[in-house]
Amino acid sequence: EWRKEQLRSLQRLYIENQKDLQEALHGDLGGGSLRSLMENFAIHHMDHIIASLDEWAADEPVTSSDPKDAAKGKWVLRKEPKGVAFLMGAWN
Repeated sequence: EWRKEQLRSLQRLYIENQKDLQEALHGDLGGGSLRSLMENFAIHHMDHIIASLDEWAADEPVTSSDPKDAAKGKWVLRKEPKGVAFLMGAWN
């Protein structure tokens, strides 16, 4: 639930400051308003991301081909965040 609230906050921040962000992007990189909308397309898919988050982060059962392993208990693949990544690259 914490992640979903963070995503909702990011979405709200973008929507509330969209005009300022467009002006900053135009000032830094040039181009029209369409460019800023295209470069920030992910924010418009945030509802889908929030709705899918539980499914994407759910534990996945792991099966073993060795019958002896069945007695050891239930195995799951648990997806846990390890930190934050910042990706930066040139697109020109």
